[in-house]
This record gives sequence, structure tokens and C-alpha cells, in this order.
Amino acid sequence: MKIKMIALDLDRTTLNRNGRLSDENRKVLTELLNRGIHVIPASGRSLTSFPQEILTLPGLKYVITSNGAAVYRLPEQENRKSGEDAVTNPTEAPVCLQRFLLNPLTVHSVMELTETEDVTYEVFVDGQAYADPAYIADPTAFGAVKEATAYIQSTRVPVADIREFIREHEDRLDSVDVIVGERKKKEELMQLLREQCPGIYLTTSVEQLIEISDIRAGKHSAVKFLQKLLNIFPEETAAFGDADNDVEMLREAGIGIAVQNASQACMAAADAVTRSCEDDGVAYGIRKILGLIKAE
Repeated sequence: MKIKMIALDLDRTTLNRNGRLSDENRKVLTELLNRGIHVIPASGRSLTSFPQEILTLPGLKYVITSNGAAVYRLPEQENRKSGEDAVTNPTEAPVCLQRFLLNPLTVHSVMELTETEDVTYEVFVDGQAYADPAYIADPTAFGAVKEATAYIQSTRVPVADIREFIREHEDRLDSVDVIVGERKKKEELMQLLREQCPGIYLTTSVEQLIEISDIRAGKHSAVKFLQKLLNIFPEETAAFGDADNDVEMLREAGIGIAVQNASQACMAAADAVTRSCEDDGVAYGIRKILGLIKAE
């Protein structure tokens, strides 16, 4: 069946490890959009954390943010804003089509179970990411890879007391990320949260994060919403990803494709594997696996 929609994870899938969109990926995505195929960036990022080179792709109409907790329709290209302007200029801002906020009681439970541990937090409120200043100053001290430092420092707003900030905004949270520097402790906390917080969508995309959204979220859930909106069947959808937070999206797409650098869980969920994010894996998958664009 003809592919009408392609859902794309961003970091380490469509973007390389330095968070950049290659010329080859940009070229192929632009051609798809020109043909009328819906290209849907689907990310764990907050709205204001989306890179300009993604938001300015000609013809891009929709984005999935915060692991599916919020779906936006972008304004027309000539009126498009990004970064803080996307939130502060309401006449030209993206329109939120669907949002699943965390239940305040769930937030209480998450905090009770984690805040006495050696962890810190980042949270997404109204499309903006906020974080502990210590994490922003040196993300690698909390387990982040060096390549992520510039991205974290340029997209997070520092909050002096992140725990108090979470309590003050408990009814406005798209998602909460628990930042854990030790792998064993991360695994223990994820298991505890699974057992004690049934109302959450729990996932991870990078070493240092436990990513928590409302149970109705998930990239796969947001893709289903857009499929219904655009009258597109699951079998007319392809999806690309690299991490555990892409697993359901790949499983439920007509064809799910993992990049070569993907996690074991993501690989297991995929129907096919393309090249790595450093080797234009998305473009290669679109050309060679999906056959949507002829190889040059």
C-alpha cells in the first residue's frame, strides 16, 4: 500500500549525534513534503526545543512533542516562529491539537517515590523545558553524553528549586523527566514507578533520563491521532526510530524502521534496519527500503 505518512524520531535518528540535520536527509524530506507525503517529526523534545532546521522544512505541518503528550499544527511557513517566539507570540504560534497533561495526583506519587533519591528533574510546561541549574551547567555530571551538552544548555530554562517548581505547576505538566546518573538506580526507579504509578506512560530515550507522561501519551498514540485527523490508515504509515520511546510507534506502523545505532528493544520492534544516524539512515531507508525516492 502507498505510504502517505512518515513519523520520524529526531535525536540520533533523523538528526545525527550532534543534533544536526544532514543535507541528504533534508533533501529527501523536502522532496517527500513536496509530493504531499506527511512528514511527522515525533520527539521526546518540548516544542521550543525543536531545531530550526526541522521547523523550517517547507511544507511541514504537524509535530509530535513530549513523547506524544502534545501534538501541534504549525502555522504557514511565512508566519512560522520557533524557540521562545513559538510560545510568546500567540498570533503566529503553533496550535496545540491534542494535549495529555499529567494528573497532579500522579505527579505527587512520582515525586514521593523519587525525590529522596540522588536525582534531579527537568519538566515540560506549555512547550517549554525547565531544569535544575546544576544539570544545565554540566549535563555530563548527570550521565548525559558530551554531544548533548550544547542542546541541553541552549534549550533548558534554569529553575533554582526544580522540586518546588514542579509542585507549583503540577496541573500544567506535559511531562517530567527524572535525571539519574547511575544505571542501576535508574533501573530500580523505573521498576518502582511501573509498580506504584499505574497512571503514567513510562519510557526512556537516553542513558540519564526516566521520561514520564500521562498514560494516554506515547508517540504511537499521537501518530494514531494524526492518522485519524488526516484519514490515513496504519498500513499507509512508516516510522523511523532509535530508542525505547520509539518501540510502540515502530510496532504499530505499517513498516517500522530502526537506525543501525538503535537500542536492542527498538531493533526488536522494527521490520527493517537502515544505516546509522551518522550515515543518513533516514534518507537511505526512504530510498532503499521504502522505495519512495529513486537513489541517485
